[in-house]
Amino acid sequence: MATLGHTFPFYAGPKPTFPMDTTLASIIMIFLTALATFIVILPGIRGKTRLFWLLRVVTSLFIGAAILAVNF
Repeated sequence: MATLGHTFPFYAGPKPTFPMDTTLASIIMIFLTALATFIVILPGIRGKTRLFWLLRVVTSLFIGAAILAVNF
């Protein structure tokens, strides 16, 4: 809403833009939170399958984050 002379009513100039894509940052934060949660739960998994579960979950989180990042 600019008046005559192209001056904005509440601030001196055009609004500055945020320097980072917030969609990508939110996708990264969601998947990092899921990874941290799984790492906290990981000591409760018994037996030799613990490493397999860690590899499986980390791989699926990475693939999911990559798919979402490419689509957005």
